[in-house]
Amino acid sequence: MNMIFDNHAPRETRGLNAGGMFSADVKLHLYVGEERFELGQLGPGFAILRESQAIASTNAELETVIDEKITRWPVRITSAITGDSMRFTFDSVAKDSLNNTVS
Repeated sequence: MNMIFDNHAPRETRGLNAGGMFSADVKLHLYVGEERFELGQLGPGFAILRESQAIASTNAELETVIDEKITRWPVRITSAITGDSMRFTFDSVAKDSLNNTVS
């Protein structure tokens, strides 16, 4: 099952399941080098930054923090993020290729 986390929603409606019960406290981040950016939404193969930021296509890491459990995985940003569009696409990559950033 594909899940979409939406951090743009009001806090009281974030992480609601189909029955309307709170399911988790969710935080979403994108790491590019040493910089961390908050995500507003994360879905299968795409994400949306919480705030406008220009980021070139590059290797990065996505992080989910669900009820204080941290999961990080390497990705390749496949569509540059512009100030006009905060939505970007990504592909998963092998962990050892994360340090080999390609412009």
